[in-house]
Amino acid sequence: MCQFYGIDIVVHRSEASSLGNSWTLVYGRRKIGKTFMLRNFCKWDYYITVARDGNFWLDGGEVNRLPDINELVQFISKSLRTGKTVILDEFQRLPNGAIEKLTTAHPSGTLILSGSNMGVVKSITGTSSPFLGLVKEVRIGLIHPRNLVKFAGSGSFLDYMVYLRDPWLIPLMSGKSILRDLYNIVAHATWTIPSLVGEVFIEENRKLTAIYEGITRSIGAGRGRPPEIASLLYARGIIKHNSSSAIAPYIRNLQRMGILKELKLYKRKGVIYRMLSPIFSVFYYISDKYPLEYNPPSFATAKKNLTRIHSLCYEDFIVGLLARILDKYVIYSTSPEIDGILVDHKGRPAVAVEVKHGMINKTEISNFLTKTDDIRTRVVVSKNAQDYDDVIAFTPDMVINCIRQWKIPGF
Repeated sequence: MCQFYGIDIVVHRSEASSLGNSWTLVYGRRKIGKTFMLRNFCKWDYYITVARDGNFWLDGGEVNRLPDINELVQFISKSLRTGKTVILDEFQRLPNGAIEKLTTAHPSGTLILSGSNMGVVKSITGTSSPFLGLVKEVRIGLIHPRNLVKFAGSGSFLDYMVYLRDPWLIPLMSGKSILRDLYNIVAHATWTIPSLVGEVFIEENRKLTAIYEGITRSIGAGRGRPPEIASLLYARGIIKHNSSSAIAPYIRNLQRMGILKELKLYKRKGVIYRMLSPIFSVFYYISDKYPLEYNPPSFATAKKNLTRIHSLCYEDFIVGLLARILDKYVIYSTSPEIDGILVDHKGRPAVAVEVKHGMINKTEISNFLTKTDDIRTRVVVSKNAQDYDDVIAFTPDMVINCIRQWKIPGF
């Protein structure tokens, strides 16, 4: 339970209901809420944590620690064969031999494996994995907006919903000023956010870590097209060839672990990548402007850039939200610049979206209509939304209601 502006927030993750009674791999980056969800919203008989120091901590049993790895394997196997549900957290810290022995109990009981880095995925889905074909994969990402909307008092909560989907931020935000809260997190989390990304690939060597960090910093700073990323990393001597293919496998890994998302370009070939977590976008955008690790800027100095990146994150959230509710996909337009275009399953444009964090004027709406005259439905979201010809308008309060109902009036 966390306090946010006087509200007790306990987020019930909808993903918990998808685990079922089968053997399951639950994965995702650290601090995304996996352990909280598994402990509080999943039924289990035994919860076992594999600690970094080699200890095996047990909840639900007669003892709180299993003495050695042989006892661990025997305990889990016996429990599964008697129909129990066992959660094994940070299981990738076990040696391969111990993991392989657990498969002899399949399909008895329910085994839920949980972990936080690429080693987790490789150890389960690799061609040599003893678990290959025995478990279903469930990636835990940002909190679904529907799991947060009950805490919304008004449309102003949208500013915070953008970030509170990342559960580790809930106790760190006061709810009084979004820009102040973002500043405090960025200025005092100089190593936290890079570590959250880095721990995903903790088993990789230092050279690969430099590639991953270079990619995330480039995208966070707004250079998200593969040729731009490759050119930047090549100029810094991080990769040997100035080619998009040189970074493609690393980008795929970052996507798979929930760090990046891919957007196709409107009426153009290629794609653009963005950070999936908005707070990552804020951090890397600001760190590209100021030397955070050495001398963080004052709030007054950073305010203009904080306002800009928050507006971009807000726009991105609203566009993605509308797409999810309407069961569409987002594509990105750079020329002309459009906040979002929603396409159907065949890639046909269905809705154009313009989002303003503040007020919008008639000239801006006119420009938006001109840029999107080939798209039948146009949506504007702003604080002063009103009826305009050829536009469906929503205020933040109306967007909150759309989330509550998971339906958009007029569609």
